[in-house]
Amino acid sequence: ERFRTLTYTYYKKADAIILAYDPPIAQHLQRLELDNFNQPARENGIPVVLIATKIDLESERCVTAEEGQRFAKSQGLHYAETSALTNAGVAEAFEYIFEQAIVANVQHGTAAT
Repeated sequence: ERFRTLTYTYYKKADAIILAYDPPIAQHLQRLELDNFNQPARENGIPVVLIATKIDLESERCVTAEEGQRFAKSQGLHYAETSALTNAGVAEAFEYIFEQAIVANVQHGTAAT
């Protein structure tokens, strides 16, 4: 709560926002305070991506891929799943983020020339 104004300052000039959560811990997805991210992102055309990490721990998942996708869709976010251990989905997630950041910068006239 006390860092809310600082958060807005940092995110309003971001090229992209990555929200990562840990599917083996159900509360991680529930505790995301999306208002802190969505408001400055929408105001400034910043792409926001929700990323499930540690998907290699499939047997320990409390949040399914479908639940994560449904949550992301309900918030207007892109959804990706990754594993740093197996490298699954990492390149694809970052490629999407970079592409969207470039598009957003071009559309808002902030791209480097």
